[in-house]
Amino acid sequence: PTDSPVDILVGFYNATTESMLDLHAPTKTRRVPVRFNPEWYSLEVRTTKQKMRQLERLWRRTKLTVHKEMYLEAKKEVSLTIRMAKKTHYQGLIDLNKNDPLPTDLLLNCLDQLL
Repeated sequence: PTDSPVDILVGFYNATTESMLDLHAPTKTRRVPVRFNPEWYSLEVRTTKQKMRQLERLWRRTKLTVHKEMYLEAKKEVSLTIRMAKKTHYQGLIDLNKNDPLPTDLLLNCLDQLL
């Protein structure tokens, strides 16, 4: 089977276009870091942060004072939710390992580094 003139021209067009793209806009590879949520990051924290971002977008779109106040209140709620989630998580770790001195020492060293 012989190639028709149209197939030859399409092949030539594709090859030329590909070589031009490779010359002027070469393919670049990127590394995207994989980030894992901390153990204390719960569904409640996620939903309160989503609500806060939603209110922030609303306020930035409307520029109304009432929406700004709602956003700031949601921001406080997120902060409180995160603080309580961390407190509950770390208190649970301490209670779980209160009879084993090694994990408690590791936890206290970790907390010292955070503070």
